[in-house]
Amino acid sequence: MSKEKVGVWQSIRRLIIVALIALEILLMTGGYTKTGRTWLWISKYMVDFMQWMANDVFKSTNGIGFAIIAITAVIRLILLPIMFDQQRQSTIQAEKMAMLQPQLTKVQAALKTAETQEEKLAVNNAMMSVYRENNVSMMGGMNFLSMLIQLPIISALYTAIRLSTSVLKVDHVDPAVFNKLFPLNGAHFFGIALYKPSLIIAIVAAIFYFAQSWFTLQTTPEAQRKQMQTMIWMSPVMIFFFSIFQSAALGLYFMVGGLFVLIQTLIILKIRPGIQAKIHREFKVKNVADDLLAKAAANTSEQDLAKDITNDVSTEEIDPNKGAHKRNAGKQQRKPKI
Repeated sequence: MSKEKVGVWQSIRRLIIVALIALEILLMTGGYTKTGRTWLWISKYMVDFMQWMANDVFKSTNGIGFAIIAITAVIRLILLPIMFDQQRQSTIQAEKMAMLQPQLTKVQAALKTAETQEEKLAVNNAMMSVYRENNVSMMGGMNFLSMLIQLPIISALYTAIRLSTSVLKVDHVDPAVFNKLFPLNGAHFFGIALYKPSLIIAIVAAIFYFAQSWFTLQTTPEAQRKQMQTMIWMSPVMIFFFSIFQSAALGLYFMVGGLFVLIQTLIILKIRPGIQAKIHREFKVKNVADDLLAKAAANTSEQDLAKDITNDVSTEEIDPNKGAHKRNAGKQQRKPKI
């Protein structure tokens, strides 16, 4: 891709990110009731879709569950190119960082021996310059676009499920009207109640994300594994606890999403050797660490020297005893007039 096209795509991505942030702020500030923006703009259409899928397409007691799976599949298919590119870019950046490791090790060693704040700042600048000169992202290829796209969807689905779920029993209300107001009330998916938490769905969702995390570690170079382990294993743990404390309908969304993410990771694992070969063939490491550290040391020495000279001059100017002693010496050498 040419530089012009890359620049255009980056500008489009920035506009999309700004628009999504603005949308999420509007949804959050609008509340999560049936008069809020989340329900009026997105959630109620999700509920209508789930009712249509359950009543007209599947026509079964498992219809709501299949509808949630269909919504999740559509969302994940839309996000698939973005999320696949994110995983691919993460793999590329991890491989590049592995090739930069000898230089980064030198800079890290210099940071450990730095004593003054100026020295630490100079070494940190050298670290950033190593990444910048080699065109490697310190974020490791993280793509915020996919996360921002999912936030309004998850918020809307959560609102749709929460406002469409009720265990309230009202005798004088027509069941048809009641089910229209609360379509998830009493809904089951293969015997699992979708209107309350399900340990089974939470465990299956966590298994998918644990498997995805394990395969991700296999695609991560050895030098970065220790640094990434905590962050990678945190995702399945969070998914499990979030699913176990929410209704099974939302847990079903995470479970199906985890399956898609696992499939993407397996594809990346399959094409990883080709990515590695291409990086080692095309990526040329610029060995700039030694020059940057030498320059940083020279600048620090010059600053120290300047401070010493300044201190010496200041001491001479403000030493009253030294000046008085010189003046008295001069008076003693002067011969008296006769």
